[in-house]
Amino acid sequence: MIRRVRGSFAVLPWIPALFILSAGPAVHAQESGSAAMTVKEAVKDAGMTGEAKPNVAGPVTIETIPAMTVLVLPMTGSYAQHSDAIMKLMGIAMQKGIAGPPFGVYHNSPKETAEADLKWDVCVKVAEGSKAEAPFEVRSAETFEAAVMTCTGPYEQTGPCCGVLDAWLEANGYSRSGPPREEWLGNPAATPAEELQARIVYPVEKG
Repeated sequence: MIRRVRGSFAVLPWIPALFILSAGPAVHAQESGSAAMTVKEAVKDAGMTGEAKPNVAGPVTIETIPAMTVLVLPMTGSYAQHSDAIMKLMGIAMQKGIAGPPFGVYHNSPKETAEADLKWDVCVKVAEGSKAEAPFEVRSAETFEAAVMTCTGPYEQTGPCCGVLDAWLEANGYSRSGPPREEWLGNPAATPAEELQARIVYPVEKG
């Protein structure tokens, strides 16, 4: 479930700034090789270079994510489509009177899958009983247990945080049990990129 953001979520100014997602989350592209991996090590592992400050990985918590109904735009192919996909999704969401942070769900990994075959969704929570027309879908998401981390920094640089989260799972005896999510909590039109927050949610099981 999406964590509530304090105050109202400014959808209208948020949408034009979606270009920052055009690189797509670097999430889920790499697997952690070390249970003690730090953000600095994850940056190196992900092949990031230059002087950009790495995103800040917050503490990991285990949470029960409640069931919810979501409006979904299924996507295939390059993560460079994030900007257009989210603008289309939020345009429909606004017509329904919905103003909440969107999130992505990633069904396979660029490390293992050709770019043209990547399967992913952009989603936003909606009221139960909502309707949608193709290519949009309304789905019911069941309750699940998840390892959750808040990653602070540019949305296109979340990969190293995910490396740290992968390492935490290994060190604490957890494994993934479903497709990961990345929830975009900030307002890029009003928040500096280094202060943006993404909530990374991995469905998990013990052992």
